[in-house]
Amino acid sequence: EGEVQSLWSRVTDPWIPFDREAVLGGRRPGSKEVGEARKALEEIVAGKDGSCRRRERWSGPPAGAREVDQLAIDSDGRLVLLELKAASSRAPSLYYAPFQLLHSVWEWHEAIECVRDGLQQLLDARVALKLTPDSVPRLTGGIRAAVCLGVGTMTDDVKDRYETVLAVASRHLPSSVQQIETWAFRCEPSPVQAGSRQ
Repeated sequence: EGEVQSLWSRVTDPWIPFDREAVLGGRRPGSKEVGEARKALEEIVAGKDGSCRRRERWSGPPAGAREVDQLAIDSDGRLVLLELKAASSRAPSLYYAPFQLLHSVWEWHEAIECVRDGLQQLLDARVALKLTPDSVPRLTGGIRAAVCLGVGTMTDDVKDRYETVLAVASRHLPSSVQQIETWAFRCEPSPVQAGSRQ
């Protein structure tokens, strides 16, 4: 993940990264929506959703991650939560990335008002040290979430599973958070459209 972290730490558009491997202290919230998403994914794995062959091919959903790979801020002042994955990652790690991110979105959604001032102080300090451009907006918006891939591509099979997990995770987001985005790093950051074979 180090190479992917390095690639995405240098971008300035569509967002500006300012921290990595961020962890919120305290008890992890057990949101109802995350539990419902897990149940939906377990039904897919077990083949109870009508796809009888999936049991042989899918791993079960993982526990939620304790850290966000990168924090960034976009031009609208939203906190961007980034889950970074190398194309060479194990298949379940890739296709369950949106579910991992769902955990983080709910955790940060519930804490944003408590941590906003501290995050702004970190941004201000980075600007003062010339580590972040002084044109960075203030952190005044809500939350945005994205899975960011390194150089390389997923296999078609992994991509199909990824899109299934992405659809489930996106249905269980807080109402104030738009659909989880998928970006790939080619020569520069590029959004990945659902159903594409890029």
